[in-house]
Amino acid sequence: MMTVTKIEPLSKTRYKVYLDGQFAFTLYKGELSRYHIAEESVIEDDIYDSLQSDSLPRGRSSGNASAF
Repeated sequence: MMTVTKIEPLSKTRYKVYLDGQFAFTLYKGELSRYHIAEESVIEDDIYDSLQSDSLPRGRSSGNASAF
């Protein structure tokens, strides 16, 4: 289990999520609601694994787009 320590807005619809004080992934506003993610909430390991695998492809593509 991990604790959400900070949620930082990137835009109106995207947010950076920090778990146990370290950046973990970026999620859309709808995903925050769907998974009931809020500051000081606890994320179970199976939910974390699902979020991590879902967010990796977007993170790579957005990183490449920002380089141009």
